[in-house]
Amino acid sequence: SDKASVSGRRVAVVGTGYSASTCLRNLNDLAKAGDGAPTEVYWLTRREPGVPPYSVMENDALPQRSELSNFANDLVLKEGGGDWASAKFEYIPQAGIGEIVTKEDGSLTLKLELGEMGEKPRDLEVDVIFSLVGFHPDKELWS
Repeated sequence: SDKASVSGRRVAVVGTGYSASTCLRNLNDLAKAGDGAPTEVYWLTRREPGVPPYSVMENDALPQRSELSNFANDLVLKEGGGDWASAKFEYIPQAGIGEIVTKEDGSLTLKLELGEMGEKPRDLEVDVIFSLVGFHPDKELWS
C-alpha cells in the first residue's frame, strides 16, 4: 500500500483471496507503525457472515500463508477485528457493488447490495478502493 494514497483516508478492500489479506495486513502494519495509516478500513467479500474466509492447512509448506490465513480469520471472527490497529475496521460479508459514484471532492460512494440476493442496499463512503477479486469472474455479465 502506498502510504500517501491511504494516509488519513477511508479505504475499501474488495475480495477474499490472499492478495486481499496481504493488503489488509499491510494496512494494519502501517497503522501499527503510526505512519500513513488509513482512518477507516472496510473489507468487502461475498462470503457468508461469521464464517472464516480461510482454512488453515496443517503443516503448510508456506508458513507465511498460515500466518496470513490466521490474521484474516481473526479479522472476521474476533470482536473489533482482532489485532486491528487502525481507528476503524469493518468486515462486510455478502457484499456486491452495484455502482460506484464519484463525488465532487473525489471521494466515492459505493452502492452496496448486501445479502444473498443483494436485497439489502447500503451506501458506503470511501476515498480509496483496492479491488483484489482474483480470477473467478462474474460470468452473468456476459449472459
